[in-house]
Amino acid sequence: MAPKTPKDGCENISIVLRFVDKSNTVKERLVSMATSKTCDAKSLTELVLSKLRDIGLCTDKVLSQCYDGANVMSGVHGGMQKILQEELKREVPYVNCFNHQLHLVVVHAMPSDNTLENFFSVCNSLYKFFRKPTVAAVYTGEKLKRLLDQRWTGRLATVIMKSLEHIVHLLREIEDNQTSAAEVRIESTGILKAITQPSFQFIACMMYQILSLLDPPNTALQAKSTDLYTGVRLVQSALVCVEELRCDSRFDTLWEKFTKDRETIEPLAAAPPKKRGRVMSHLRDYVVDTTVGHRPEGLGEKTECKILYFSTLDSVVGEMTARFGERNSKLVEALCTLHPGSEYFLDTNKHATRGNMSQ
Repeated sequence: MAPKTPKDGCENISIVLRFVDKSNTVKERLVSMATSKTCDAKSLTELVLSKLRDIGLCTDKVLSQCYDGANVMSGVHGGMQKILQEELKREVPYVNCFNHQLHLVVVHAMPSDNTLENFFSVCNSLYKFFRKPTVAAVYTGEKLKRLLDQRWTGRLATVIMKSLEHIVHLLREIEDNQTSAAEVRIESTGILKAITQPSFQFIACMMYQILSLLDPPNTALQAKSTDLYTGVRLVQSALVCVEELRCDSRFDTLWEKFTKDRETIEPLAAAPPKKRGRVMSHLRDYVVDTTVGHRPEGLGEKTECKILYFSTLDSVVGEMTARFGERNSKLVEALCTLHPGSEYFLDTNKHATRGNMSQ
């Protein structure tokens, strides 16, 4: 493993080895902290290999490699994982950091709908607003957590769900307080309008439901005792759980909870009027039986939320399938032959798969 952190225009490379000692105990050791002024894949590969050789380790015993999902590390043709295999003249299976991949599933699934992007933008604005000293001094709800571009857990959605009443109450107090600074009052008015929209609270409920399924594997994957086989099975189980959400009954249960919860935050802001749709002039003489780039009018609040619910789940499932796909499936098939709890333990047919991957 070779995590890297930028500092002063350089890349700090921490080289970590995971190995089995003579007593068959799995251990991890930080063996080197190196610095590189260049961060291209070729330079990083040469640096890591030279450091391993400097401390007397034979690269012939390198069995696998693990980095994050940055292109410079994971690139299929020019990434460090590919160049290292070319340098060693053999296949060295590359395993993307599962935690990083799990976070990116949500980060990349969110832009699938503008409504979701707006939700996260409001969350960021809410965090920044409550960081103001004058606001933080009077806020009594749970502490909000900053959103990171490459890392997301269910913490913020949980806090918003639990503290929405406190947040709304405080924003209204600031809005009506003539002693507050004008810019603070204006900002509180805008945020209050955004978070009291019915769609905001529904998305908070929805994201809490989805992320609550991803948080347990996210935590378990960080444990020192978690091996690769267990990690793959955790992700596969999480994927099955997310897929099971995609049904009418699970949506109806979520909708009932949403309608019950929002009754405690009254009055809610009225949904903004939508622009009236019109038939495009060049289509007036035609019968249009496919989409023209917008949703039909008059669907109703529940139907629109249902469309958002199913499309979000499809995006999350698609991202998980793409990021933990065929390569990891083949790898776990091979690893299961070495796991005593697996039904394929010591299966010679599966051993052949493992042999092909290590050639």
